[in-house]
Amino acid sequence: MAAEIIRQVLSTIVYLHSKNYVFRSLSPGVLFLEKDENLLSGNFNIKLANFDLMSALSVAKTTTHYSIPLYFLSADCINSKQFNQSLDVFSCGILLCILLTG
Repeated sequence: MAAEIIRQVLSTIVYLHSKNYVFRSLSPGVLFLEKDENLLSGNFNIKLANFDLMSALSVAKTTTHYSIPLYFLSADCINSKQFNQSLDVFSCGILLCILLTG
């Protein structure tokens, strides 16, 4: 189940990055399950919420506002105090660790 959740999240992140947007606030709190009855059959959709913090890449590079816990931020984002697409990829890895370990 964790693999399917991450697959759907990564698919969304790839789409956002193709449009030059950075989600910036990826954490377990922004994932929503579309339908509970489909959970056991494996046919379910994950929705991402909290798009108010998402920003265009040109804006995100100049923003230093931390809206998520620091363990979801990659080291280069903390050091440079700029958000880029690597932040979303790093957050997906942390999210996968949380999904696998509970």
